[in-house]
Amino acid sequence: MSPVSSRSRAAAGSKLTVLLLSEINETRQASLAPGATAAKALGAFCLRAYVQAQPDLRDRVDIEVRSVPRDIPMNRLLGLVLEQHPDVLGLTCQVWNHEDHARLSALVRAALPHTMVVHGGPMVVRRRRYVERLGAAILHVAVEGYGEETFADLLRSRLDGAPRHEEIPGIAYFNEEGEPQVTVDRTDPDLASMPSVITAENLETLGSYALYETTRGCPYSCKFCNWGTHRIQYRDRSVIERDLAALLGHPGVETLWIVDSAIDIRRSHARFLADVIRRHRRHSVRVVGYVFLKARDLSFVQDLVGAFDTLQLGLQTADPQSLGDLGRGGLQVERFDAMFDAVLPHFPGLRVDLMYGLPGLRLADLQASVRALLQRSIRFLNIFRLVSIPGTEMGERREDYGILAEDWAPYEVYSAAGVSTDEMFRMLRFKEAMDVLRPVLATGCYADALREGVDLVDFASYLPTASPALMEAISFQDEHDAVLSPSTVRLVQEAAERFTAGSKRRRDLLGRLLREGYASVSREPDPAQPTTHAPTAARSPRQRSRRAPAAITLPLRVDGGSWWVRAERASRSKRYFGVVGNVGLYYGWDGETRPSGEELVQQRMAELLARFRTAQVSTADLTGGSGRLRALMQEDPAE
Repeated sequence: MSPVSSRSRAAAGSKLTVLLLSEINETRQASLAPGATAAKALGAFCLRAYVQAQPDLRDRVDIEVRSVPRDIPMNRLLGLVLEQHPDVLGLTCQVWNHEDHARLSALVRAALPHTMVVHGGPMVVRRRRYVERLGAAILHVAVEGYGEETFADLLRSRLDGAPRHEEIPGIAYFNEEGEPQVTVDRTDPDLASMPSVITAENLETLGSYALYETTRGCPYSCKFCNWGTHRIQYRDRSVIERDLAALLGHPGVETLWIVDSAIDIRRSHARFLADVIRRHRRHSVRVVGYVFLKARDLSFVQDLVGAFDTLQLGLQTADPQSLGDLGRGGLQVERFDAMFDAVLPHFPGLRVDLMYGLPGLRLADLQASVRALLQRSIRFLNIFRLVSIPGTEMGERREDYGILAEDWAPYEVYSAAGVSTDEMFRMLRFKEAMDVLRPVLATGCYADALREGVDLVDFASYLPTASPALMEAISFQDEHDAVLSPSTVRLVQEAAERFTAGSKRRRDLLGRLLREGYASVSREPDPAQPTTHAPTAARSPRQRSRRAPAAITLPLRVDGGSWWVRAERASRSKRYFGVVGNVGLYYGWDGETRPSGEELVQQRMAELLARFRTAQVSTADLTGGSGRLRALMQEDPAE
């Protein structure tokens, strides 16, 4: 049975209204193309293009694609849906937005009972487990895998009652009795037969930072990634050329990221893309793409010059044993010199991804990987925490790898075999310090500084213990934010003076490197724009262990459930309903099942946040469980 009956309005001739919505991650994309505005979810545009290409759907369905910043307040996010009152709400669920999307879905299900809520995207893995975990009060259908054909079938089912949900491959859904049902797997659609994604409507709404895929799948089967679970497919070359010509010729497109697992899966394909880009670029468009660099002959890289502006390499580690263990044997350490010698003369801004939290790799190993790359003239490093995603080997065999991780999105790993939770925290702090030094390292000064006796990796390792004030100041820095306040820069400079104490030559050198590196990125923050983070789906206190900070937890009185509110010294390792004076507020519940009344809880939280701002709350109010702060939290505006 279908979870939501077919529409009477559709039967009467009116169009089915569909809203495809996604929160986007500005910071992740900023790491790939600094200065670019955030990219919108490509999957939503693929769905719209496919549906509009179906003769039986194009004139019967109106699809709107909306992408919103990750920090949008929940009331505004819900407002976008209520304004549209769609028949179908489709949400692209990524690591960074999944919790917010689950909260939004629950509110939509309550407010708009006739709207069918559909989840898709990379977080929908093991779809039976997915729907059982969320429950019928949050969504109707989850789509696993590439969604074009599946989503079109769901719209046909909503319009005409056929195909029935049990006949649509690749979904999990709740029947009319609220029981989870799972259909057979769907074979990946043939990418070569897919229609053009860059339709006139999509082109006008993609924004200045456009994503585009020319392939799907990956030749590697890395143990931390599920990209390699899909066979490699190529989009039809005539479609690629037509789509790229439209993107490169559009005056509103400033950055184009080719989001293939790598553009050089085949060297001939990389050369084809480069030729198309050179021939069709009509104005300044920054083009970015990942590369594998696994070919022995890398002479093709010079053919990419003038087409691609930035290349990105997902290396993950420079430890030779771990590269093999991860399934990345094609990137042997002994090839690094030849590999970078072939690339850096043409692409000196090559960006390399590293990962921390891998089993057996401790802080010293992470530092060694960083040094190995900086010494080879890599100036841009992105360091990420390991996530243990279901469907990957490390996600399915956590015990074998000694992995302790969240059991729900974002699946962050907190310890692994040979890597304690304390060691993970030290690596997190080192990663944060490296992020602060990104503008300095981007000048290419590492090797010269090392020859003069200043190791910037040692300096990054020194910062977490030498300057607690600095680490507190950067706890709200976005992961790859290149903008630092002058006060933060001053803390780095003060730490540098202590680091080089006893050597005027080293102190002068490091001082000059910091001034040059921060000269173009430092500015004062706008005090009228307070730092706030979008709320996460609340979790129990047992799931929110923290290293230290003072905190106050009190019951939150609402009808329908046992809720609580917590105020603590805010940390970048989680997101809050709001932050005032570096005091973070979030809420949760007792027990394993989310109680009812969350809308009232959110109203109370918004009122509490406003009181905190009016009272100019700071971390000083947390000391010893301040009576002032406790009184604010106990205040009931309804009384």
